Order: sequence, then C-alpha cells, then structure tokens
Amino acid sequence: MINIEANSWLILLIPGLPLGAALLGYVLPRSGGAGVSARQPYPIAGWLGIFALLASAALGGLLLNAGGASFSTLWFMLPDAFAAAASQLQVLGAEIPWAFEADSARLVFVLTTSLIGAAVMLYALRERRDDPRAGAFHSTMALFAGAMLLFLTADTLLIIYLAWELMGVCSYLLIAHPGTAEARRAARQAFWATRATDFGLLFAVIIMHTRFGWTTLSSVDLAALVSSYAEAGMNVPTENYAWLGVVILLVLLAVAGKSGLWPFSFWLADAMVAPAPVSALLHSATMVAAGPYLLIRFHGLFAASQPAMLAAVFIGGLSLVFGGLMALCSREPKRILAYSTVSSLGLVVMSVGVFAEEAGYYHLLAHGWFKAPLFLAVGYLAVVGAGHRPAQGRSETGPYSPPSLNQLAGSGRRSPLVFATLMLAGLSLIGIYPLAGALGKDQILHALLTRGGVVLPDGPRLGEVFQQASVGWTVGAALVIVSIIITAAYITRLIGVLCWGKQREQSPESEVRSPESDHSPESGASWRVPLICGLSLAAASIAMSPIYFLWYKGEFTAPGLAWKWGSEFSGVGLLLLLGGTLLIAATAGLVFALRVLRDEGSAGVPGGESFSIAHAGRLAPVVVFFRNGMYLRETFQALFGKTGEFLALLAAIA
Repeated sequence: MINIEANSWLILLIPGLPLGAALLGYVLPRSGGAGVSARQPYPIAGWLGIFALLASAALGGLLLNAGGASFSTLWFMLPDAFAAAASQLQVLGAEIPWAFEADSARLVFVLTTSLIGAAVMLYALRERRDDPRAGAFHSTMALFAGAMLLFLTADTLLIIYLAWELMGVCSYLLIAHPGTAEARRAARQAFWATRATDFGLLFAVIIMHTRFGWTTLSSVDLAALVSSYAEAGMNVPTENYAWLGVVILLVLLAVAGKSGLWPFSFWLADAMVAPAPVSALLHSATMVAAGPYLLIRFHGLFAASQPAMLAAVFIGGLSLVFGGLMALCSREPKRILAYSTVSSLGLVVMSVGVFAEEAGYYHLLAHGWFKAPLFLAVGYLAVVGAGHRPAQGRSETGPYSPPSLNQLAGSGRRSPLVFATLMLAGLSLIGIYPLAGALGKDQILHALLTRGGVVLPDGPRLGEVFQQASVGWTVGAALVIVSIIITAAYITRLIGVLCWGKQREQSPESEVRSPESDHSPESGASWRVPLICGLSLAAASIAMSPIYFLWYKGEFTAPGLAWKWGSEFSGVGLLLLLGGTLLIAATAGLVFALRVLRDEGSAGVPGGESFSIAHAGRLAPVVVFFRNGMYLRETFQALFGKTGEFLALLAAIA
C-alpha cells in the first residue's frame, strides 16, 4: 500500500507527465531521420503523449483505489495591502498555497480525460500521418490534455485559472492548425470569445480571495462560512450573500463562454473546421467540459442566491433547446455534433440550479464517452467516405468546404467498425434507457419536477424556501421535455442518413467509396486500430450504465460519490421513463420514415433535405435562422466588432 506522502507526489505527476511529454515533443526533430520518408513526420511526439496519458490514467486509478490524496505547500505570500478583510473573522496577509487535491470526483474525471485523450491521440497518429507539422500537432494535443488534468487536480484557485487559460491557448493553436483562412478566422474568434468571458472567472477568484479569504477550491464552503460566523456569535452579513451571488454569476459567465453555451455557441460551431481529433478532444474531456465541471464544484454556493439558480436553469435550458434546434437544422455532420454539445452541456448547467449536481456530473462524464467516438467516426467518413483529405497544417488561402450530410449519406454502413460506433454512441446520446445518455437526463428531469416538494429537516418544503427558483424549475422541466423530442429528431437524422441514407448529388469528390475495396492511402488496414479506438470509447459509454446504478445506490467504490436525492424508481420516475421512451420512439420513427426511407430525390431541394414544408414552405425562414446559428456571430460582431478600435482611439486621445 502506498503511503500518504507518496500519494501526494503522485498527484503532481498526473498533470506533470503529459505536460512534460508536450514540452519534450516540441523540441524533438521534425523528421524521422534515416529510413523515414521525408513526407512522413516522425510520430514520437504522439507516442510520448499517448504513454504519458496512459500513465496518468494508471496513477488516477491507483489514487482512486487508495481513497485519494492531497498535496499542499506555500507558494507565495501576498502583502497586507492586497488582502482586504471582509470582517473580523479574516486576517490581513494571505498565504497562497501550491495545492492539489485528488478526491474521488476529480479522479473519476481524471480517468475520463486521460483515457479519452490517449484514444484520440492514437487516432490522430493515423489521421495526421501526412502532416508535415504533425509533431507540433501531437505535442499541442498532449499539452491540451495536460492542461485539463492540471485544471482537475489543482486546488489553488489561481492555478485553476491559469490552467483554464492554458486550455484556451491550446484550443486556438489546434483550431488554427490546418492553416486555411477559415481555420485561422475560427481560431481567432474562439480565442477572443472565450477571453472576453474568462474575466468572469478571474474576477470571481479575486472576490473569493479578498472578500472571503478563499484561496483554494476545497475552502469554498458556504456551510463552513455560516458556521464560522455562528461560532463568533454573529450572523452572516447580508451583503456577503449578495457577493456570493455575484461570484456565481461571474463563474456562470465564464462557463457560458468557455463551453460555447447560448448565446456564445457561434464560436464552437465555427471551430469545426479543426481536424476531427481536435473536435473529439475539445468536446468530450477538455475545455468545453471544464466549464460545467467547475460550476458543479461551486454548487454549494447556489443556495445563497436564487437569481444565480434561475440564471443557471434558464441559460442551461435555452442552450439545451436552441442547441438542439440548431443541430436539427444544420447540414454538416460536425456542426450537428457541435450544437449537440451545446445542448448536452446546457442540461448539465441546469442540474446545478436545481441541486442535482451529482446527476449533472454523471451526465457530463457520460457525454464525454459517447461524443468523442461520434466525432472520430464522422472524421473518418469525411476522409474515406467522401474523399475530403484533411488539411495538413500548411498555410492555405483557398476555401475549405466540409462534407455535408448528404455527401456522406450511406457511408457509415460500409465499415462495420464505424457502423457499430455510430449506433452505440448515437443510441446513448439519444437517451435510450438504460444507456448512459438517458440516466443522467432522467434524474435531472426528475429533480426539476419534484425538487420543490422535498421536505427539509426543519419543516418547510424546498419550494417554499426558494419560491423564485421553483418557478424556474417548472419552466426548466418543460424545456427538458421539449429537448427530448428535438434530440431524438436530430440524432435519428444524423445516424440514419449516415448509415442508411441515399445520396442525391453524385460527383467524383462526393461519391461514397467503400473502404474495403478502395486501395487509396486513406483507407485499408492502417485505419483499423484508430477505428477500434473509437468503437472502444462508444462501448465504454455503454459500460457507464452499471456505474450509474452503483453510484445511485451509494455503493460506488469511490467514497463520496453517491446520490443525495433519489427516487429513480418512484411513481414519477417510472412515468418519466415510460413517457420519455415513447417520445423518443415516436420521434425517431417519424424522422426515420420521412428523412431516411423517403425518396430523397422527390423533394428536389438542394442540400439533400426531404422536408419540403421546412425548406420551401412557411417554415423555411425558421430553418434558415437556426441553420445559421440564430445569427449570433453576426449579432455579436455588430454589437462589439468595433469595440477594440474604439478603445484604441480612446487610448490615443488620452
């Protein structure tokens, strides 16, 4: 058995190994030397990242089995002048620790990030095989995953913020990697959209430190704050509750920007010009997942502010529904999956506003396991099925046109590995019980419907204590029910067309090719291992289901992970299960009959859409509105596009 001191140092190795592998990869030579083709980069940087992430996963599992550990030492001391005391309970001068915490919740996410990251990087070795800048690409991917592991294991709020920003820099580099004009524009857009909202987290950290003396994430505790005042014979000042609400709203702003929630979803969809491995890692286990994860870690503060609870429910609910509608109306598979991420993460944000953070945490983990293989499968079909060669890191000015859903129609069934991946991951995302994608969603909906009736130990019901929030819970429940229908529609459309659809527009560039019969460099045995990685991730999402039931019963091996509220098999729970299944089945059957089985050529609508009423009738403007991302990019550009020029002019005048 490893002793506590050894455990403490192992925490540092979890992010340290991939970060070190990334730095080493940057300084390695860019060619393989003798015996390696000049056009084929040496893949050692990729293998370094893969082995480092596998080692981090092994360390995470070891610490999970050992019950976790912590590491803390003094980092630096702030001068008295910079540490304002909120009350007599705080002292001037502040020690900023170099602290890391490895509790069960963090370690489960460490395993998720490490294993998904290793599988995606293994896929990237094949996908980037002809990229002359593959070494830099693999190193940045390892840095991206390492930054997320640093974010997960760090306990010092300042280190968490630095890791948060490092992920933003990595996303910029990876989105811009293809070198096309579209990629560079999307990278700049993602960078500035997230930077503009990241100030929310920075200001929240400053307030927590100066107002409450909280320098670590583990010290952020509302109950402990109330107890400390009670022990001193005082009540918590009213303004402190207001400041806590400000902290949560600032964090929520940062989360909305970083995770591409509505109304910041435009940058996440435009970032789909990035290579498929980037999209898979970005959407599953790194930057966009970091936002809801952080909000879950701050869940205890929501009880201090009903406006913050309402904001979480409504921002999450709007992201849930609008993200689904944009996915339903999109024509590009990767954009469909991007908007699907917006929708799924919106559901997780809603959970925090209804005290169902454990269900949101489970759904966030499950989402990572089924979203990554979907991106990998679609990326493979774009290369092999439609013949769209990925941009190889060269500076290019020509336009890039990603394959449409119609161009990839029917390509999924030609590869058994891809077909199985799409079916397993798609069924989980659509919410078929008891797959992983359904369990967290059902629990969150159950919470929205029943949380107000929970009787507290001192007598009143929760809905009486939080009257404003309970109204939001009712509206949120209606939004989740609507989203079940929308999700079933767009996933059935995506998977159905990819696996059983018929192409309308045949051309040498878009004709579906059979990987088994094609002898081009993009197909053949070299793709077998990457595709097995994708299928393994999809199968792992199915394996999340038994973990849920152990977790629900409080029997999960990791201490501290259990459902605080539970009535999964109550009358309401069974009604939700039956009703949700019927909604999904009816919607999926209707969409499959109209969109997949119907003769595509009869409608005659360019782009491969079969619903003429939606694309040539009265609903056409609505479809175009959501297909164009609700014109959010254009709206933000009109409102803030000239802000930088104005500030520069103002500075020149001053």
